[in-house]
Amino acid sequence: MNGTTRTSDDPAAFVETVRSVLREQRLRARRSQADVAIAVASSRKRVSDFELGLVDPGFGFVAALAAELGVPLSISTPADPFGGREPLFVDNTPAEVI
Repeated sequence: MNGTTRTSDDPAAFVETVRSVLREQRLRARRSQADVAIAVASSRKRVSDFELGLVDPGFGFVAALAAELGVPLSISTPADPFGGREPLFVDNTPAEVI
């Protein structure tokens, strides 16, 4: 994934990017949905539904999946709660948190 993904205009686009990056990494690693699901204590259906965009399983699931697949995922909190926000990184690509 190259470039910067900004979510201030379209948060759904950022979520879709996260789904896409995680699915692509799973496929590159030649791992099945079932294999990854077992590794993150979930079900193959939940992984499939997430990859298809049918559910939003929450940050814990996404973080576990990212860790299992070796995809860097970090969220920075606002430096100043009343000012600007720090970036969110997925696969080393910054995206603005809204």
